Amino acid sequence: ELGTYEVEGVNAIIPEFEASNTSETAKKVKICIIPYNELGCPGEEMCYEITVNPSAVLSNIKDYTFCNGSAAKINPFQSNVSGVTYDWKVKDGDWNAIGLSAESGSGNMPAFNAKNETDSPISITIEVQVNASVCKGSLEEFTITVYPLPEYTVDFKSPTTCEGTDGWIEFKNLTLNVAKYKVSYLKDGEVVEKDYPVNSGIVKVTGLGKGIYSEIKIAASGSECFVSTNDITLVDPSAPSTPVI
Repeated sequence: ELGTYEVEGVNAIIPEFEASNTSETAKKVKICIIPYNELGCPGEEMCYEITVNPSAVLSNIKDYTFCNGSAAKINPFQSNVSGVTYDWKVKDGDWNAIGLSAESGSGNMPAFNAKNETDSPISITIEVQVNASVCKGSLEEFTITVYPLPEYTVDFKSPTTCEGTDGWIEFKNLTLNVAKYKVSYLKDGEVVEKDYPVNSGIVKVTGLGKGIYSEIKIAASGSECFVSTNDITLVDPSAPSTPVI
């Protein structure tokens, strides 16, 4: 709060206050001091400035998910304050295992080719410090997760009865160490997508009737790291031969 204050004594001081600046730019206030002697005569005026810089806050922090072999790009950092700088570092996790080229840096993070040559997702935590002028801003964190791509073989069986729905498609020898997989396919113009538990490296999609199943793909549940397979056609049993009369 600005105003006029009267203070007494040889070592008189300006009242303490809590600095605040919720804008996007530095704010300054000019303080002038006029000493008076015991007779009320003014001395030479002395002035100084107090500058309160804004606190910078990161405004676009989010978590990222990539697939093994994909191009990974982290969005440029943004703040509510202009003219800021950014320092980032890997707080936790194996940064080299996901293909990141450095453990820390200044400015925006470099793009990299995501890598995961294991059978499980790999996550690292990034810590970002934003600085405005001489003031440190917020310290934020986000995660980068890279999923491996599944490998598998496919088997299928057509319905055993006319217009039956006991057909199935089976993904075998799945290589990822995950509890569930997401399977997606197109049938009769409709996209079907569902999570399935994995049992001994096998995911079985059951309850299927005759028809063409296209755009079949599978990924670890929670990711969009799909691997596609060929179209599959399920058919009803052959009709009996026409009797001879």
